Amino acid sequence: MPHIKQPLSRMNDNKRSYQPYSNKPGECVVKGSKGGSYLGLRIESISFPLTISALQAGICLCLMNGEEPLEIIISDSNIGGIEKWKTLFDVHIQIVEKVHLKQLIEEVVSLQSLNIDLTRDSIFSPISHDELELSHMVPELEKALQQRNQNLPIFTKKQMDKVAAKLRQLCSYAICEESNFPVSAMIWTEHGFFPGVNVEFRDWENGLCAERTALASALRFSPKHIYGLFVHAEQGDLSTPCGACRQVLNEHMPYAKLYSLHKDGSWSEYSIHELLPHAFSSNVLSKTIE
Repeated sequence: MPHIKQPLSRMNDNKRSYQPYSNKPGECVVKGSKGGSYLGLRIESISFPLTISALQAGICLCLMNGEEPLEIIISDSNIGGIEKWKTLFDVHIQIVEKVHLKQLIEEVVSLQSLNIDLTRDSIFSPISHDELELSHMVPELEKALQQRNQNLPIFTKKQMDKVAAKLRQLCSYAICEESNFPVSAMIWTEHGFFPGVNVEFRDWENGLCAERTALASALRFSPKHIYGLFVHAEQGDLSTPCGACRQVLNEHMPYAKLYSLHKDGSWSEYSIHELLPHAFSSNVLSKTIE
């Protein structure tokens, strides 16, 4: 059954970032070398080392769109990781008033919601339901949500072939010189499909898997519903998320479906929570949003 997305930090506000365990600064905008702008969000995990900082998210989105980060715009100098990313990319840090950052974020999201990347259309812009011929399924999904019905609409072969073609296309954009193991992912929400690929660095802890870059992309639009996740590892005999991704995904979409496209062209289907049985959770670690 699709999961009604309602993380702790969003129950009573419209924040895009997910920071229920720290309340630390959660948003930035990264300016790229070709004129693109990328919203970076802090995405915390109850497994603290798996937390994605706002700068990490924004820079990985920038890189997977084929741009080098030139400038990071923030409203709080206490945001984590500034010195590390300055050293890696020699980026300029601009600190602005919160209201100005908020305005810029809304402009960036508005442009990207129209599939417009400030200088060009991007392979990583949100993909519409129409493009994958899935628009007619959305009312059925919404009905399933309202009725808490586990019987979801069934994909046709033509639809799955279109999704498979998109996943294979995305794999060619993976930044994976360390592993030489390209992975693509798409998160499916009421706003459409949000693509991601793995982005790697020599220091492995700075990178993100495809599933998490897709999540960072999707959360920019504050989705209420996450219907599913599509994953493909073109060199992997079995395409399923790693343990770290399973933990993060389980916090955001435990009852959503995972659709795995394998190297031989076959598909497997799982529920996210089935991939991480007996997952750790605790309300004791959450903090009240001020």
